[in-house]
Amino acid sequence: MDQILEQCPGTIGIVDDIVAFGRDEAEHDKALQNLMTVSRKYCLVFNAKKCSIKKPQITFFGCVYDKDGIHPEPAKGRDIVNLPEPTNIREPQQFLGMVQYLAPFTTSLSNKTETLRALARKDSEGLSYPNQYSISVLHKLHEGQQSVTRPKTQLRARNYVYWDEISKDIEGNLPRGHPGAPGGTRGTPQCESLRNSIKVLIVVCMLGTLAYLQVLESSTRVQVWVNGGPLKVGIPRFRKVRPIPRPVVYVKTHKTGSTTVTNVLNRYGLANNLSFLLFKGDKAHGHFRQHIPRNVSQVLPPVGVKIGDYDNYRDYDVLTTHVRLLPNLDFLKRLMKNDTKYITVLREPSKQWESAFFFFSCAKKYPGENDSAKVEEFLADPLHNWKSKHRGQCKYYTRNGMWFDLSSKPLHTDKQLVEDTLSTLDETVDLVLVTEHLDESLILLKRLLNIDFSDIMYIKTNVRVHTSDLSEEQRRRIREWNSADVLLYDHYNKTLWRKVAEYGPSFQRDLAFFRDLLQAHYEQCGLTNAVKRKSYYMAHVVSKSESCQSLNFPSAQTIVDRQRFQS
Repeated sequence: MDQILEQCPGTIGIVDDIVAFGRDEAEHDKALQNLMTVSRKYCLVFNAKKCSIKKPQITFFGCVYDKDGIHPEPAKGRDIVNLPEPTNIREPQQFLGMVQYLAPFTTSLSNKTETLRALARKDSEGLSYPNQYSISVLHKLHEGQQSVTRPKTQLRARNYVYWDEISKDIEGNLPRGHPGAPGGTRGTPQCESLRNSIKVLIVVCMLGTLAYLQVLESSTRVQVWVNGGPLKVGIPRFRKVRPIPRPVVYVKTHKTGSTTVTNVLNRYGLANNLSFLLFKGDKAHGHFRQHIPRNVSQVLPPVGVKIGDYDNYRDYDVLTTHVRLLPNLDFLKRLMKNDTKYITVLREPSKQWESAFFFFSCAKKYPGENDSAKVEEFLADPLHNWKSKHRGQCKYYTRNGMWFDLSSKPLHTDKQLVEDTLSTLDETVDLVLVTEHLDESLILLKRLLNIDFSDIMYIKTNVRVHTSDLSEEQRRRIREWNSADVLLYDHYNKTLWRKVAEYGPSFQRDLAFFRDLLQAHYEQCGLTNAVKRKSYYMAHVVSKSESCQSLNFPSAQTIVDRQRFQS
């Protein structure tokens, strides 16, 4: 059942009791519809007589849920109140077990039940002594027990007797020098050092557990180092409740390191069984590239919709392909959900241009014994060379290439016109990631989409084996040639750091945690850059574990085939 519900965001189930929920009616309906679709796939049958639809209040797993929060179930409270007066030691134990249900709704429950818990200890005869007799009782208990440590004495005492502050009295009446007595060996520097070490270990274990709860959904192992060696602790599998996924358009700009983020969002979409908006003409990737579609027949249907049922070609959840933003904005808004978040990624302009110049084989048009010489040949007369020698992708992405992907007017050199278009982009785009600050960008993405650290884990892909040895003077001239891209990059680099400041003081803590998590995952998975593809490398994961291999999954072909060949 858990494996089925993992494909159904906005649901939670315990055994055969399943709940679909949402922040509003639309989210509720979406979660319920998806649950029905997935259930049909796995032949899961619901009894209509036992189903309750669109209830403002439900009782689930002993609690009442409504718009005001979570409350204790009244029936359980009545059961506790109506319990008969105890007549033996077992009945107080049963009462304490039942009243523990109220712990989330009661302050200081342990303090309120301390007396009863002492009397209800196993094998206790429930003898409660007035405080004035406590010292006499303690002396009797300590006779012949001088070597017994304070915890053992306290435990033995509480098995048979009880009075207020019994623990304090036991400690205060131990003989001088006793390990449990004030000033005893328990307080020596050696013991204090040991106790502090134990405290540190406990804190480390707690942090490891918190990291696990934030990141993992399946069984794993937390590794704590003690005395120079690893202590491995197994943690059982559990299922967490995923929030309702938020729809997102990711404009995959060219040669900006954008494939790395594409893999992150493809995992996000596939894990939540979301529908991708894909161009039908690209059977391998679904890229729109420079194509500007005019009607829905040019895209693949959403999940659960038959090919050709164009009236239902709507409410797509995710786009992660190459697409020009502003020229296609009306088309995207028509097909994507209304609350879609728009994001993209930018790279330092001279590095983006350099990558495009070599990736699209523009460099082959220029003589030179090395990369730097070829670039210098182009920069000798960039406008003439660009107009006369460059065609297709080589032309689009060797002058203001990032601006071309985002703007409907790609070749402006008028600064005012560029700034006007930037205002339009500011109104359209919710987040611009920056390649040089990818980790910081992903922390902001995590908050924007309300996802987990596990959802933004990444490995870099399609990275050049080497970069060109360009001089700073050459890079200055490249930036001058790509002046619109420079304005674009500078603007959104500043915007990124403004969003970081707005995030608040927890940003640096989240960033440090994320980087530690990445490093630990890389070491665990055995990440290498051994797989080369032409002049680029693909990251290779040595470990065959599911969590490690998921960093390379899914491929673009998997995403396309999923909607192209659906029945």
